[in-house]
Amino acid sequence: LLDYFIGADETGQLDFSLGILESLETPDGKVYTFNLKPGAKWHDGETIDAADVVFTMSHYNREVSTCVSCGLVRSALDRVEIVDDTTATVHLKETNISFIPTLGALEGDLLLLPEHHFAKVGIEGGFEDDPLGSGPFKFVDRNIGEFIEFEANLDYWDAGRVPSFAGLRMVVAPEASTRVALIRNGQADLAEVDNASVNGLAEDGFRISGPDSVGSAMLQFLRSYEPDQLTNKLDFRKALILSVDWAAISAAFYATGEEARPLGTALFTPVALGYDPSLPPYEFDQDEARRLLASSGYAGETVVLWSWATTGNPSGLDVPQAVTSAWRDIGINTEIIPVDQGVFISKVRADPQDFDAEVSVTLVSPSSRPSMLTNIRIFMNGRDAGGLVEGFYDKEFINSAYGELIAITDINEREQRLRALNRQLHETYWAAPISIRIVPYAVGERIDSWTPGPGAPTNLRLETITLK
Repeated sequence: LLDYFIGADETGQLDFSLGILESLETPDGKVYTFNLKPGAKWHDGETIDAADVVFTMSHYNREVSTCVSCGLVRSALDRVEIVDDTTATVHLKETNISFIPTLGALEGDLLLLPEHHFAKVGIEGGFEDDPLGSGPFKFVDRNIGEFIEFEANLDYWDAGRVPSFAGLRMVVAPEASTRVALIRNGQADLAEVDNASVNGLAEDGFRISGPDSVGSAMLQFLRSYEPDQLTNKLDFRKALILSVDWAAISAAFYATGEEARPLGTALFTPVALGYDPSLPPYEFDQDEARRLLASSGYAGETVVLWSWATTGNPSGLDVPQAVTSAWRDIGINTEIIPVDQGVFISKVRADPQDFDAEVSVTLVSPSSRPSMLTNIRIFMNGRDAGGLVEGFYDKEFINSAYGELIAITDINEREQRLRALNRQLHETYWAAPISIRIVPYAVGERIDSWTPGPGAPTNLRLETITLK
């Protein structure tokens, strides 16, 4: 429906030809010149112009805006100025190179918004009832909780990406078994399926495809930044990590694609800057885990694993049960507490975090976000550096490292610094990587070809579908 400022190609790389920006220029990482594609239009025929850039940034800059990237906009944006009809200049408060990937299709959720349409329908609620975009699909109809329908935008500014089929109907089917049934009986042409169904569908002749390297599953320690927490201690974190056979868990419960990818440090995936395939996975060694547990000062405290279902983590309690079973093997008292996703997010974003257990951990599934900057900010940084999860045990160190990274404008230099940071973090056992994930889709017999992209579960590129 809507266009990203910068698109992403089939390899997961940022590509200006696939986004609404013709180009983006910055001399210093602080002032950015946005050059829009000339002649691009909204679905109602109105021309896209620089006023839409100003409106979009001001909309995301509101305190009530809750998108993942809105916090970065609020903390970084100074002002936006119109240069001419297709050019706007965005001024940040200070150099921040992470602003670029935030504008892209893999790391951010900042899409260009139509100023004139918001003026017509209103800021609050009106757009949800009457959405308007500039993308390859036009909104047709929806019934909340049931379906949403689109039609091909035959006047799309990128003629090479005009869908070859007339319409798209997306059906809400929360249960994996329902989605599998829909694809099997021919009522769906494409369906996201659960990991447990992949082999059976493939054996029955269904093609399995979908975005690759979309992210990682990992164990994260909560409140580890508090000095009196056991999770603040290296020996304790290391004991919990070494006591679990993560490779076995990955093989049993996660769809990982045909080729196993080396797991080194949590958050770093094959599409991310700084990824180092030479870093070894953490070894499974319960004897060493017991030794480390004793030296950590552990005295029988209950380790609570807060379990919440996400798209990237298998539903149910299979993984938490496997993890906590391994911890019991080395003498840890542990408990699983299932919580709703919304409840968990409110707890982790509270200041201070609202986890009252003696020791708290959780399973999370970050998207890949190739620049790494966004993931470091979201999952590791302290609040004063834009963090949401505050998952790293040393706020001062990680905030400083992040500050250095976002000031490096040369991508090769930033890659080298990230690789060095990757190796450094590997020795801290700050989190445990479990699996590099794919999002498996079963492809129905009517579809001839489809080219999803890697790097994010949303990089579906549905306009690339062709029918037989």
